[in-house]
Amino acid sequence: MPFLVKTFVAGGCRLNSDQEPIGAAVCIKAGPNNVKLVNYEGALPANHRPQPTADRADLAAVILGLQAGWNRYVSSKWNPQMDVKIHTASQYAVNVMTVYKREYARNYFMDPETSAVVENRDLMRRAYELLDDLEEVGRVEFVLLRRGEGRINRLAEGGVKVVLDELEEE
Repeated sequence: MPFLVKTFVAGGCRLNSDQEPIGAAVCIKAGPNNVKLVNYEGALPANHRPQPTADRADLAAVILGLQAGWNRYVSSKWNPQMDVKIHTASQYAVNVMTVYKREYARNYFMDPETSAVVENRDLMRRAYELLDDLEEVGRVEFVLLRRGEGRINRLAEGGVKVVLDELEEE
């Protein structure tokens, strides 16, 4: 029987009081008897490149979810088969991780239609590495939710707001 790791991830971006973009990503792990914040991160300030965007925040959140699954695998005393489910309200993140994964990797992160370098390729590479590692030890599923759907998803989305509020106060 596979070991289930169920995460709810959310990312967000907005302008701070100086009109610079700030971003945040949150991952909440849901167990049979508890829900806990696994990790969160604030994205780089506007003077760093690339600047935070909603899409970058969503991918960063997916990476946190994948990392939570991988951390659970490597911390186990035995090598369980993994079943990782990442719930997100980001259609972009789900598409990047499922529909476009093979195409982007095969084309060296170049858009086949425009021959331009795909945006967020740094995050995609990291996410694809974690996804490949997890797929070697089990199954990974991305579940698309509607914004605000489900109690735990609302907690993740609310967590993004809290992190962004804290970043604004810095």
